[in-house]
Parts: sequence; structure tokens; C-alpha cells
Amino acid sequence: MMKKYILLLISALCLFYACQEELIGVSSVAVDKERQDLSIGASFVLKAIISPSNADNQKIIWTVENSSVVDYVDNQDGSATIKGLKVGTSKVTARTDDGGFMSSCNVTVGVGVEKIELDKSELSLKKGESASLKATIFPENASDKSLKWGSSDVSVATVDAYGNVKAEGNGEATVFVSSSDGGFTAYCNVKVGTSVTGISLDPREFTLETIGSSFTIKPVISPEDASDLEVVWESADTKVVSVASDGTVTAIGPGTTTVTATTNDGSFTSNCVVSVKSPAQHVSLDKTSLKLLEGESGKLTATVYPLNSTQKTLTWVSDHPDVASVDNEGNVTARKAGAATVTVKVAEKVTAVCKVTVISRVTGISMSETTVELKPGEKHQLEATVLPQNASNAEVTWYSDKESVAIVSQLGLVSAVSTGEATIHVVTSDGGKMATCLVKVGTPVKGITLSISSKTLYVGDPSLDISATLTPANATDKSLEWSSSDPEVASIAPGAALHAVIKPLKPGKTTITATTKDGGFKADCEVTVKRHVSGVSLSKSSLNLYVGETESLAATVAPEDASDKTVSWSSGNSAVASVSKDGKVTANKAGKATITVTTMDGGFTATCEVVVKCHVSGVAVSKPELTMHVGGTELLTAVISPADATDKSVTWSSDHPEIASVGEKDGKVTAKKTGKAVITVKTADGGHQASCNVTVLEPVVYATSLTLTSQTSSLNIGESTALTLKMLPANADETLVWESDNESVAKVVNGDVTAVGVGVAKIMVKGKNVTSNEVTVTVIDKFAVTGVKLNESEKSLQVGDSFTLTATVLPEDARDKTVTWSSDKESVATVKDGVVTAVSPGTAIIKVTAGAGAFSATCSVTVEERIIEITEISYPEDNQTINLKMGESYTIKVKVAPDNANEILKVSPAINCPVTWKRDKVQGTPYWNVTVTAIYKEGRGSLAIDSKNYSTQCFVSVTKVPVTGISLDVSETSMRVGQTLTLTSRVSPSDASIKDVIWESSDKTVAYVSQSGIVTAKSGGKVTITAKSKDNSSVVAKCVILVRSDNVGAGGSEGVGFIEW
Repeated sequence: MMKKYILLLISALCLFYACQEELIGVSSVAVDKERQDLSIGASFVLKAIISPSNADNQKIIWTVENSSVVDYVDNQDGSATIKGLKVGTSKVTARTDDGGFMSSCNVTVGVGVEKIELDKSELSLKKGESASLKATIFPENASDKSLKWGSSDVSVATVDAYGNVKAEGNGEATVFVSSSDGGFTAYCNVKVGTSVTGISLDPREFTLETIGSSFTIKPVISPEDASDLEVVWESADTKVVSVASDGTVTAIGPGTTTVTATTNDGSFTSNCVVSVKSPAQHVSLDKTSLKLLEGESGKLTATVYPLNSTQKTLTWVSDHPDVASVDNEGNVTARKAGAATVTVKVAEKVTAVCKVTVISRVTGISMSETTVELKPGEKHQLEATVLPQNASNAEVTWYSDKESVAIVSQLGLVSAVSTGEATIHVVTSDGGKMATCLVKVGTPVKGITLSISSKTLYVGDPSLDISATLTPANATDKSLEWSSSDPEVASIAPGAALHAVIKPLKPGKTTITATTKDGGFKADCEVTVKRHVSGVSLSKSSLNLYVGETESLAATVAPEDASDKTVSWSSGNSAVASVSKDGKVTANKAGKATITVTTMDGGFTATCEVVVKCHVSGVAVSKPELTMHVGGTELLTAVISPADATDKSVTWSSDHPEIASVGEKDGKVTAKKTGKAVITVKTADGGHQASCNVTVLEPVVYATSLTLTSQTSSLNIGESTALTLKMLPANADETLVWESDNESVAKVVNGDVTAVGVGVAKIMVKGKNVTSNEVTVTVIDKFAVTGVKLNESEKSLQVGDSFTLTATVLPEDARDKTVTWSSDKESVATVKDGVVTAVSPGTAIIKVTAGAGAFSATCSVTVEERIIEITEISYPEDNQTINLKMGESYTIKVKVAPDNANEILKVSPAINCPVTWKRDKVQGTPYWNVTVTAIYKEGRGSLAIDSKNYSTQCFVSVTKVPVTGISLDVSETSMRVGQTLTLTSRVSPSDASIKDVIWESSDKTVAYVSQSGIVTAKSGGKVTITAKSKDNSSVVAKCVILVRSDNVGAGGSEGVGFIEW
């Protein structure tokens, strides 16, 4: 029957589906790219192709393997736009919704090429020569660095895949290189020409008769069809002749030199020997007049013009050799007083003269007097005598060294001005000879003052110095007379100069007086003499007081006639005993204190030791009620008030000692028989009392056996159980002590056990004479923590951001859900109650622990600097042109706003901008330093300095400083075969853009030169080493070397000169 129903159902289903329209399903899918390379930020469209194309369900589901490397946008048309995010690889997969068919594209994201540069923009080659070009791709970390090389004219120059250029034929061609990524291109212009084979000059010798005259040398270059006909002219001595670029030679100065022409191509040379003549035209002397003393000598120097004249012979003559003679070197000697003319002659009509005067010198001077004494207003005439009497110049000058004291006229008349001493000087104009006279002018006393007008002294003090000041200070007579109005109080003794000494003798007052001998002027000093304190004593050296009591102390200052008897009082412990300013002592609390009195004069002290006692105010018994058993004992304690009472002695008593007795001194109570008694304690100080009511019961029956049993051996935390105790004898009534050996696991009170924490505890009970067996209790926790987890395992934040981590303690019904949070780097990120706050850039591990630290989970937090975008950019060069020379650097100081912006400043030179750049943030400021360096290529381009939201640009123009000359440190030398020599070139001007030179040898079989200027002698012969400017091939310098054939060791330095050669 069941089979019948099944067959009917199948038939019905077949009939149903036969009536439906048939659907077309997907059989496969394929993406149009299996691999794709991308730059960061670039994108491409990836298309999925479904088979069959007429499938009903065309839906594609896109996924990426590594979303941090690439991202995608579903275009909803069977394609997706893929964008590169960061360097790396990822797989992009297209999966059909119908059937789940998949196809993938492997995407590699790298750094794109931004520009390409060649190390040379120009090359000059001869047919058959080769050179290498080096291409540099920017940035350095570009992913695809593959290159393509080519030439615009392979009949002129070819280039291989490595940048090696070969000159094929005469002409010009452009070699270029392009990056596979981006198609950036750089160019180099290549020139190929025919080499020069030699040069000769016409004429080979020439003589110029006068300075300034000139002639032209004609160069003849071989072969006639040479490509480069340029030559470089050079004069071996530019002080003799100069040579222009067209071969015109001009006479500069007399002499003979060589003019050399060097071909720009091949550095072939040819010489012309040129001679220049120059006659004398004028002669001059360095002095036209000369004054000498008898016996002195002088030097005359003659200069012939022009300076390069070939006539240099001089003739010297004096018209009066008896007055002044002259030798052949122009040395003039003074013979006697008079005048003479010295003449120098270089040719018959070319002469110069010097007038010579010989004079007689002053040898000394004397004065009529050496000392004169005058009074203010007086005058005196002095006379001076100059020696010798026939001296040429007898003039003298008079002066005083102190015109405030005395002045002198130029005729020697002295006038006294004021008191003091002055020296009169007379000095000869010739030779500065000097004579002097001392003038003394006296001054009277006009007043007196003392250094002290009043003073207080003490008997026994050191003597006091006092001094007088006279008016005027320069008074002539400074003698004084000192006196004391009461010599018994203080004496006065004269001292040095205007000083005296006051000595105090006894208490009192006196007047010290100083009187001038000149004029009798007086000055006084009032002196008061006192006596110092020598000690102090107290009326009592010790005191015994009770709290609240007072007593006054009296201080006696010695000696009785001491001037200052003022004292001060102090307590060493004011809390125990204080003291007033008049010596009254107040007892404050029990203890000891030292009262001190101190004299104001001298600081002498005396002390009194104070002992403060405290009365008892009450007493209490440690136990007011006490129950005991016959034969038992208890110790009672008396509690005295206040606690610091001095006398704490007590007496104990019992009103019924036959029931309960007590120790009179120690308070030990002994139960004698059943009943009640009152135990009383009484203080010795004040008779204060307190009592304890004692009840004595029958004797205790002690247990002889204790046995414990338990209903269960295992408890959950928080559960309780009662232990069963069997105690023998049955009438035992002693108090038992219950114990647990681990109360952190289980506690017991009178046999009731409570589970506290996981573990094992042993329970027992103790009597006076017996201990029970141990019962073991095991405590478990069915709600114990088994783990902890976090809702996130990693997180990225910016500084200042925060987020909340959620910790879940397992199991969910765990008893202890307490968790502890921590950060391994709080300087990067902090955490509190799960709230994580980003502090500074870096990585921190946030950790949560549960189960008392047994379980933990972590989350890695990466903190990045918060990007504060640049809203404004300013710098002086904005929209201006910066002019640079090749190789020169320039720093643009760029200011951004706001000041705390940390967005990275973008610098982007245009493709044709001939500079490299570097940017640096000036820490702690809103400034960036953008340094641009001109490459070795002339041109102009723009430089963009941008941020995300702000754009600026400036322009850079690069020019070349051309080379105008080269010099070598050696122009000619000799070597032996095997030797080496390093030549050093110097390019001018010093700031030339391209300082590189090309070294060439005229005969490499004789000597070879490296591109570092190192010459190696190969074989005997003559060779020319040429340094040619890489910037301008027509600028050269040469060194001629003679190589001797006898060998020396390699690297040797012995040479041979031209003459020896």
C-alpha cells in the first residue's frame, strides 16, 4: 500500500515540473586577468565572465584575500574596481551566486615610478668610441625598475640594454631611456665627429720692439676636414705676452716666452717663441729730502720705470761729499752739519735728486735750582741751560706736574697756587732732554672732625681706636693734643698719625677731646662706660609640684653693678611645666621639665629641674562580674585614672575570703567554696575604690574522651554542616575549644562547620585534658572561573581616541566575575574598567585577568599620531623663481598653519624641473625646511608644495657656471719607466658648475694617465698629458713629461730633470 502512495507522489511531481519553464544554470566563471600589478592609490577594473553567457543568474560575489593590501568596489555589472592600498600581494576572487564557481586574480601592489634621470645630458664622442650612461629611477623603492633604451639615429650612435653608447658615424643623435612603469623618459644628446691629427703655427718665432705692440699667429690644423677646429692659446709667461683666442699676441713686458696652441680635439700642440724689448723712461727716489744727525746713515731707494725695463744700472753721486757721502747702493752717510744734493742716474737724461741736511743734536739741559719753597700767591724765576751751546735746536718746553699746586710759564716763571708739592719740568724739543725743580707750597689748618662722635664701651672691652680728620686734608702741620674729661672713667693715648686709643676703666661718662696745634681747633667724642653681666643664679635648683600648682622662681644677676640685668625665661617641656616672663612656674601634666633663665647681656644661664606629679582621680576593676568554679583562680587588674597618675599602688580585699580570697597586692582571686563574695580594690592616693562581684560554683567535671563524626566530607563554598560530638563522661561540663587548621577553607563554631574557600581543612575540639580526633572537610566551588575572553583581539587608534573592551568571565555563572585590567605600556595606551585611551604613538598590550590572576586575555592596541591637517602654507618664494647654479642647494623655509599641524608636507617637482629635493620638519615649530639641489642640467621648472587641502608652487631656474680655465700643479717634469705621478688639476672659476676633467695622454705607449690623474711611465720618450674640461673641451691644461728608459720599481718616485735629459 505504501509503495502505491509513493509512486503516485512521484508521478505528480514529474507532471508538475514538466509544466514549468526550464531554467539555464551557470557552468563556470573566469576573470579577464589572472595577474595584475598596481601602484599604491592606482586602480583597475576586473571583469568576471560567466558561462554560459545566457545563464539566468548572473550575480557575482567578490572577495579579497588581504583587505589591507587592496580594496574593491562591486560595480554591480559583473565587474569590480580594484584599488591598491599598500605594498603587498592579495588575491581577488569572483564567485558565482549560482553554483559557487570561482576564479581569482593575483594582485601585486608596489611603489610606482615618478620620474627617471640620466647622469649625463650630453656626450661628445669620436667615431668608434664608447661611453656608459646611468639611469636613476625615482623613488628609489619603486617596484618596477625595468628600462627600455633607444637612439634617434643608429647611424650616428647606438645604445644597448645596459646604457652603453657607441659612436657609429659623424653627426648628432639623441639617446633616450624609458621606464616600463609609467613611460617616464630621460634624454642625452650625443655628438660624433672626425679627430684632429696635428697642428703647426706660422710664424714659429717673432720679436716685438715695444710694449703694447702685437702680431697674429696662424694655426694650421690637420686634416683639413677635422670636425673640431677649435684651439686653446696659452702664454707660458703672461707677464711677457698675452694671447687672445684668435691667436693675436700682445707685448706686456720685456722678456722671452713661448706661446702654445693646443687643439681642442686630441690636445695636439705647436709653439711660437716671442721676445719683447723695453728701455728705461723714468727713475724716482723714495725720498726727495733727508735729514740726518752727524754720524747717522740713511738709505735711498731708486725705482726705474717701466718696472720691466731692461735698463737697470744706477750711478750715485753727492755734490758735497764732505757734508754727506753716498755709495753705489744709495747708502748716505752724514759727515758734518750742512747741506748736500745726492743724484741717481740710469741714463744720460734719466735722473732723480734728494736734498740732504745734516744737523747737530742737543746732548743735555740743566736748571738754575733743584728745590724751591713758596707760599700760595708767590712767584719765582727759574733759568735753563741747553748743551752744547751750538746745538741746532735750543728750544725748550716748561710744565708743572701739579698745576693745582704750582704753575710755570714758558719763560720759567713759577707761581705758587695752593699747598702741596709740584715738580717743574723743562724739556728740550731736540732729544727730549729734561731737568726738574721741586716746588713746596704750605697749607694752614682750618678745622677738625673725629671718626666717632659718641660711643658706649664696657669695662674689660678692648681699647677703641679713634681718628681725626683735618681740614684741609693737605694742611702742613698735622700735630694734635688728645684729652679725657674724666680719666678715671676712660683714658686716651695718642697713636700713629691722627689716631688715638680710648681705654674703658669704670662705669661712667667722659668727653674725649682732640685739639690741633695749628689754630687750636677742637672736636669731641662722648663716651659712656658700662659693666657686663658675669653670671646668673636661681632661688631654687629643683621643684616638686602637682598638676595645677604654681611657684615663682627668683633670678639673681651678678655683679650687682651690672648695667643690663634683663633676663628671659624658658621651659624645656612646656607641656609638663610652663614659665611666665617673670619666673612663675605652672605644673601642666605629670613629667619632668627644665626651667632656664638667660641674661640678655652675655647669655649666661641658670636652670631649675621641675618634677610634676598627678593625683589619682578614680579606679575600676578589669572584670566587674566573675563566675568561678571551686578551686579555680582568676587575675583581676586595677585600671587607674588618669593613666598618667603618679602613684598607682592599690590594695585588694574580699568581704568573704572563705568563699573567694584575693591577693592583697596582685589581685589574684581563688574560689574556696560555693557562694558569693565582693572583691574590692582601693588606691593608696586618694582612697578611691572599685569592686567585682564573684559567684563560686561547684567544681568542673572535665572530659576524658572526645569523639567527632561528620555527615559529609565535602562542601560547596557557602554550605554548612554540623559535627556530632560524643563526650565522656556524660556529665562532663567543661568549656571546650573548637579549632580549624585552615580557616580560609572552613570555620567551626561549637561544632557548626561553614565552607569558606576551596581547599581542605581539619576540624578538632579540645578540652582541658583531652583532644578529639580530626575530621577532614573538603571544600569545592562548582562556580569556579575557567577562563576569560575579550570582544576584540586587536585595535588601531589615533592619539586621544578611546574605546571600550568587554571582558566575559567563563563560565557565565562563575561565582567570582572580578577582573583586573592592565597595559604593558601606559605611555602608549591606558586602561581603566575596560576603557582604553590612546596616549602616544606605539603598540601596547591590554591585558585582562580573572580567577585571581589564573586566566587572562589580551588585545593589541596600535596607536598612531592624530593627523592634524595643514590648512595654510606660506613661504617668501611662493609663486617666485629661485635661481640656482648647477649643484647649488637652496632651503625654502615653509610655515604651515595651524602651528600644531602634523600632516606630512608634500613636495612634487614637475617632470622637467631640474632639481632634487629633501624636506625636514623643524621640531617644536610650525616650519618645514625644503631643500632643493640643482642637478647638472640647465632648465626651468615648477615645484609644488602642497597639503591635502592647500596648494602652492614656486619655480626653479638652473644655470651653468662655465669653466673658463684649467691649471695643473706640474707643467713639466721627468720620470723613469715604472714610476707613477699624481697630477692635480684646478678649474676656474672656483664656482664652476662642472669641475670634472678628462685626462688624456698624447702617447699611451710612453705614459698612461688614469681618469684620476695618475700618470704611469711605460717607455722612454716625450709625452704630453692633457687635462680637458668636461664642461668645455676647448679648455685644457698640459704637462710635458720626459720618460727615461732605465727602469725603477713600480711606484718609485726618482725623476730626471730636463737638463739631465
